[in-house]
Amino acid sequence: MIKDIFFFPISTDEDLSYVLEFSGLDLSGRNFQVLIKDRASGTIRATLTNGSGITITGTNVLEVAYAKDGMTGWPRGEYTADVVDITGGTHARIMAVRFVLDLPGRLVGGVKDRKAFVTWGNNTAVVTATGAIGPVGPKGVQGDKGWSPAFAAISDGARRVLQVADWVGGAGTKPVVGAYVGATGLVSNIVDAVDIRGPQGTIGNTGNTGAQGDKGWSPVLAVVTDSARRVLQVSDWVGGAGTKPASGDYVGPTGLVSSIASAVDIRGPQGPSGSVTDGDKGDVVVSGAGAAWTIDNDAVSNAKLANMADGTFKGRATAGTGDPEDLTGSQATALLSAVVGDSGSGGTKGLVPAPAAGDAAKFLSGGGSWRAITVGLASDVNTSLRADGKGLFWDAASSTYIHAWAAPKDCTIDLRDLMDEQYGAGAWTQRTGVNIGSDIVPALTIGLDRLRAAYGRGRVLIPPGSWLAKTVIDPAKLSGMTIEGIHSQAGKIISSAAGNLLYCNGAGDFTGGAWRHLTLMREDGFSTNVSAMNLQGDATGQPDQFEVEDIYCTAIGSGFWGSGLVCNGQSRTSPQGLRVVSGRNIQIFKCGAAGGYAVGFFNVVQGDISNLGIYSGTGSLGNNVYVGGGGAANTNTTQLDIRALTVGNELNLTNAVDVTIQGKCVNLVAATSFDFYDLFLNMSGGFIGALGANGRSQFL
Repeated sequence: MIKDIFFFPISTDEDLSYVLEFSGLDLSGRNFQVLIKDRASGTIRATLTNGSGITITGTNVLEVAYAKDGMTGWPRGEYTADVVDITGGTHARIMAVRFVLDLPGRLVGGVKDRKAFVTWGNNTAVVTATGAIGPVGPKGVQGDKGWSPAFAAISDGARRVLQVADWVGGAGTKPVVGAYVGATGLVSNIVDAVDIRGPQGTIGNTGNTGAQGDKGWSPVLAVVTDSARRVLQVSDWVGGAGTKPASGDYVGPTGLVSSIASAVDIRGPQGPSGSVTDGDKGDVVVSGAGAAWTIDNDAVSNAKLANMADGTFKGRATAGTGDPEDLTGSQATALLSAVVGDSGSGGTKGLVPAPAAGDAAKFLSGGGSWRAITVGLASDVNTSLRADGKGLFWDAASSTYIHAWAAPKDCTIDLRDLMDEQYGAGAWTQRTGVNIGSDIVPALTIGLDRLRAAYGRGRVLIPPGSWLAKTVIDPAKLSGMTIEGIHSQAGKIISSAAGNLLYCNGAGDFTGGAWRHLTLMREDGFSTNVSAMNLQGDATGQPDQFEVEDIYCTAIGSGFWGSGLVCNGQSRTSPQGLRVVSGRNIQIFKCGAAGGYAVGFFNVVQGDISNLGIYSGTGSLGNNVYVGGGGAANTNTTQLDIRALTVGNELNLTNAVDVTIQGKCVNLVAATSFDFYDLFLNMSGGFIGALGANGRSQFL
């Protein structure tokens, strides 16, 4: 049998690995062993087996891997790493493997990509592999520096061509000059040269209009006395944008000047004296030997009238005839008639009546009064989410009425609205069979994100029915939120997810929240160690101030939960633990899958639990309740009060102080680290261990 292959090169800077792909040999169900042996000394450096350094992929690929850290101190040189079939206690070598361990710069040759292909037939293995790239050859002799052409533009009639006038920058013999640049290289005939100018191109498009500049500033001028002169000074700038120019300059003959002496006298020299003769002077008629001046009709424009304050009208509010007045808006509207609504024969235009308190949602009707809005047009209603029983709500964003189970802008969201949004109205189903139905988690995530963005916290209503959760809800999104049904036997959430169903971690300091009036069920045939309810954060955040009320937790058919309720604050020591947890009316059935326990309270501070029952678990822990902690004072449960407790098997008490428990169990297991207690228990089994010295206990 031929079993030799090329050497695998292994650098001291990398992990040991190689791959053998077999053809004609089925590796399924077989166990293999690789002994890595130093050939120089015969020392076995490592032993690899299936799952520990050896991986079988599919039915024909065997991969070997060993970490670089484990090869520290191995001598450089040749090693054997033969693959041996040890199935059923036999030791049959199926492939001889060699590798060389050396420094990175010393490795040459070997197998490319560390992969060989092994073809089996007639008890013979034919090995093929691609060799790695060999070492770089010696550097060649430096060649002469190349020559670069120096071009000159030459006229050829109407054409312009390039001619080689010289060669520069090279070494050795300089090429000849005088050739021309042709279409594919240098040519000797000028006729074959390329015209470098080319035809005239078309006129390009006009460029885009530039951005609007800032508004300019206008000067406010004041008349200033300079002895006998009168000059203009800039007292302010108005109307512009950006930085306002400096004030104080004077108006000179060609612009603004800083010196008053350079300013222009705006009065000019005194004119000659004289008199005005009678007659039409344009807009004015002079009569009475210059004594009477009469303005022509229509000669006074708006620009010649006195200035008006903004927001005013030219009119007269004062009783009687008199001069025009500048009226305010209120004075102007007081002069107008009120609108007259239609009462059968038409109305008249005028001022509308002022809306009264409470008229914000009303409209002005043709009758002249404010009327309540009613939906009269089908175009006002968005029917895409319409379903039997939904309400109608106004959506300002779309200016339409939309159908919804709950008010869309409220901090309470109905799960059915979220399902309509995720899948479309009528395009989703509740659970109709084992793991058959629409997954509520994507829709629920939409609602949790919306509540977080709008209010920080909120509530999602779970309507009556059977709702299927196929994927895991993000515990950070559930933190601070309330998930609530109508009654624990009405709203049912059936989980087939690979993780916990309801899980809060208090991320982002979103404490508080609640789970109320729900049935939580594990899907038929799903039995893994996941929790129905889990309150557990990290060293900085915990889901404090949490409520669990009216919960019925069980499983369908052969399904089982790992745990029903886990409250674990051991990760946080300052402030200590998971703080202020309240639980009421909780029944938990069918826990214990994969070694899980029914209920656990670990480093819970100030907890209040009432009417908690554990039944029908599986395994040794499925009916057990644990109260305890990490052992240190700031990791142990304290101030926990449990009343009306029913434990299907074992109540386990360790690492806790200031705990009151009243109820019944089968067996009690305790340690002296459980101290300062008050116990009143009806036990049908036995007591194992010992309680702390400080406390009261009564067992029936």
